[in-house]
Amino acid sequence: MKKKDCQNLPALIENNFKTLEEYLNYLHQLYLDDFSNQTTYYNGKPIKTAKSLSYNLRETTFEHLVTEEYKGKRIYDDERCKRIKWIKHIIDNCTSSHCPYLRCFREKKNRVIMWCTRVDYVIVLDDRKNHYFLVTAYCVKYENKRRELQKKANSYTHKNRSRPHF
Repeated sequence: MKKKDCQNLPALIENNFKTLEEYLNYLHQLYLDDFSNQTTYYNGKPIKTAKSLSYNLRETTFEHLVTEEYKGKRIYDDERCKRIKWIKHIIDNCTSSHCPYLRCFREKKNRVIMWCTRVDYVIVLDDRKNHYFLVTAYCVKYENKRRELQKKANSYTHKNRSRPHF
Protein backbone atom coordinates (compact mmCIF):
# COMPACT_ATOMS: atom_id res chain seq x y z
CA MET A 1 0.00 0.00 0.00
CA LYS A 2 1.35 3.41 -0.96
CA LYS A 3 2.09 5.68 1.97
CA LYS A 4 -0.06 8.81 1.93
CA ASP A 5 1.76 11.88 3.16
CA CYS A 6 3.56 14.88 1.76
CA GLN A 7 6.21 12.62 0.26
CA ASN A 8 3.54 11.16 -2.04
CA LEU A 9 1.64 14.21 -3.21
CA PRO A 10 -0.60 14.06 -6.28
CA ALA A 11 1.12 14.92 -9.54
CA LEU A 12 1.24 18.54 -10.60
CA ILE A 13 -1.52 19.44 -13.04
CA GLU A 14 0.18 21.04 -16.00
CA ASN A 15 -1.63 23.38 -18.35
CA ASN A 16 -1.79 21.26 -21.50
CA PHE A 17 -5.06 22.83 -22.55
CA LYS A 18 -5.69 24.97 -25.61
CA THR A 19 -6.88 27.93 -23.55
CA LEU A 20 -6.53 29.22 -20.02
CA GLU A 21 -10.31 29.03 -19.70
CA GLU A 22 -10.30 25.27 -20.44
CA TYR A 23 -7.56 24.76 -17.86
CA LEU A 24 -9.42 26.78 -15.22
CA ASN A 25 -12.65 24.89 -15.93
CA TYR A 26 -10.78 21.63 -15.40
CA LEU A 27 -9.21 22.88 -12.16
CA HIS A 28 -12.57 24.18 -11.00
CA GLN A 29 -14.13 20.75 -11.45
CA LEU A 30 -11.32 19.19 -9.40
CA TYR A 31 -11.95 21.78 -6.70
CA LEU A 32 -15.68 21.01 -6.71
CA ASP A 33 -14.95 17.28 -6.46
CA ASP A 34 -12.74 17.84 -3.41
CA PHE A 35 -14.68 20.51 -1.52
CA SER A 36 -18.27 20.74 -2.77
CA ASN A 37 -19.28 17.28 -3.96
CA GLN A 38 -17.96 15.65 -0.78
CA THR A 39 -17.08 16.80 2.71
CA THR A 40 -13.46 17.15 3.74
CA TYR A 41 -12.68 17.11 7.47
CA TYR A 42 -9.86 18.46 9.61
CA ASN A 43 -9.65 17.57 13.31
CA GLY A 44 -13.15 16.09 13.13
CA LYS A 45 -14.80 19.26 11.83
CA PRO A 46 -15.95 19.79 8.23
CA ILE A 47 -14.13 22.24 6.00
CA LYS A 48 -16.41 24.79 4.35
CA THR A 49 -15.71 27.08 1.43
CA ALA A 50 -17.21 30.34 0.21
CA LYS A 51 -20.11 29.67 -2.12
CA SER A 52 -20.41 33.27 -3.29
CA LEU A 53 -19.37 33.76 -6.88
CA SER A 54 -16.60 36.04 -8.05
CA TYR A 55 -16.64 38.17 -11.17
CA ASN A 56 -15.96 35.14 -13.39
CA LEU A 57 -18.76 33.02 -11.88
CA ARG A 58 -16.49 30.75 -9.84
CA GLU A 59 -16.53 30.50 -6.06
CA THR A 60 -14.48 33.04 -4.16
CA THR A 61 -12.51 30.32 -2.36
CA PHE A 62 -11.54 28.72 -5.67
CA GLU A 63 -10.26 32.09 -6.87
CA HIS A 64 -8.08 32.44 -3.76
CA LEU A 65 -6.64 28.98 -4.38
CA VAL A 66 -5.58 29.66 -7.99
CA THR A 67 -4.73 33.37 -7.90
CA GLU A 68 -2.49 35.70 -5.96
CA GLU A 69 -2.87 39.36 -5.23
CA TYR A 70 -0.78 41.70 -7.31
CA LYS A 71 -1.18 45.47 -7.03
CA GLY A 72 -4.68 45.11 -5.61
CA LYS A 73 -5.89 42.64 -8.24
CA ARG A 74 -6.11 38.85 -8.36
CA ILE A 75 -3.98 37.27 -11.08
CA TYR A 76 -3.75 33.58 -11.96
CA ASP A 77 -0.72 31.87 -10.48
CA ASP A 78 0.46 28.84 -12.42
CA GLU A 79 2.16 27.34 -9.36
CA ARG A 80 -1.05 27.52 -7.31
CA CYS A 81 -3.07 26.08 -10.19
CA LYS A 82 -0.74 23.09 -10.59
CA ARG A 83 -1.13 22.18 -6.92
CA ILE A 84 -4.93 22.33 -6.53
CA LYS A 85 -5.05 18.58 -5.70
CA TRP A 86 -2.47 18.96 -2.94
CA ILE A 87 -4.86 20.77 -0.62
CA LYS A 88 -7.25 17.94 0.14
CA HIS A 89 -4.42 15.39 0.08
CA ILE A 90 -2.43 17.23 2.75
CA ILE A 91 -5.51 17.87 4.89
CA ASP A 92 -6.63 14.23 4.65
CA ASN A 93 -3.28 12.49 4.95
CA CYS A 94 -0.74 14.62 6.73
CA THR A 95 -0.87 15.31 10.41
CA SER A 96 1.89 16.95 12.36
CA SER A 97 2.08 13.90 14.63
CA HIS A 98 3.12 11.52 11.83
CA CYS A 99 4.57 13.74 9.10
CA PRO A 100 7.96 15.23 9.99
CA TYR A 101 7.59 17.89 7.30
CA LEU A 102 4.27 19.35 8.41
CA ARG A 103 4.29 22.35 10.74
CA CYS A 104 0.85 23.28 12.08
CA PHE A 105 0.40 26.40 14.13
CA ARG A 106 -2.10 29.09 14.91
CA GLU A 107 -1.81 32.64 13.73
CA LYS A 108 -3.96 35.13 15.58
CA LYS A 109 -6.82 33.46 17.43
CA ASN A 110 -8.56 31.32 14.84
CA ARG A 111 -6.18 31.06 11.88
CA VAL A 112 -4.63 27.61 11.40
CA ILE A 113 -1.54 27.43 9.21
CA MET A 114 -0.53 24.06 7.74
CA TRP A 115 2.97 24.38 6.25
CA CYS A 116 4.54 21.45 4.45
CA THR A 117 8.20 22.38 4.70
CA ARG A 118 9.33 19.63 2.32
CA VAL A 119 7.61 21.33 -0.63
CA ASP A 120 7.09 24.81 0.87
CA TYR A 121 3.32 24.70 0.53
CA VAL A 122 0.91 26.44 2.92
CA ILE A 123 -2.79 25.85 3.58
CA VAL A 124 -4.69 28.43 5.62
CA LEU A 125 -7.84 27.49 7.53
CA ASP A 126 -10.04 29.66 9.71
CA ASP A 127 -11.26 27.79 12.81
CA ARG A 128 -14.95 28.52 13.29
CA LYS A 129 -17.30 27.17 15.96
CA ASN A 130 -18.58 24.12 14.08
CA HIS A 131 -16.30 23.97 11.05
CA TYR A 132 -13.09 25.16 9.45
CA PHE A 133 -13.18 27.62 6.56
CA LEU A 134 -10.68 27.14 3.73
CA VAL A 135 -9.10 30.57 3.23
CA THR A 136 -6.30 29.93 0.74
CA ALA A 137 -3.28 27.80 -0.17
CA TYR A 138 -0.03 28.86 -1.77
CA CYS A 139 3.61 28.06 -2.50
CA VAL A 140 6.24 29.80 -0.42
CA LYS A 141 8.23 31.63 -3.09
CA TYR A 142 10.38 34.01 -1.09
CA GLU A 143 12.98 33.46 1.59
CA ASN A 144 11.58 36.24 3.80
CA LYS A 145 8.17 34.47 3.85
CA ARG A 146 9.88 31.18 4.71
CA ARG A 147 11.71 32.86 7.61
CA GLU A 148 8.46 34.46 8.80
CA LEU A 149 6.66 31.09 8.78
CA GLN A 150 9.58 29.43 10.59
CA LYS A 151 9.59 32.13 13.25
CA LYS A 152 5.82 31.87 13.81
CA ALA A 153 5.91 28.07 13.89
CA ASN A 154 8.79 28.04 16.39
CA SER A 155 7.09 30.65 18.56
CA TYR A 156 3.82 28.70 18.56
CA THR A 157 5.60 25.43 19.38
CA HIS A 158 7.56 27.08 22.20
CA LYS A 159 4.43 28.64 23.75
CA ASN A 160 2.36 25.46 23.46
CA ARG A 161 4.76 22.68 24.42
CA SER A 162 2.43 21.24 27.05
CA ARG A 163 -0.70 21.45 24.89
CA PRO A 164 -1.77 18.52 22.72
CA HIS A 165 -0.76 18.77 19.06
CA PHE A 166 -3.56 19.35 16.58
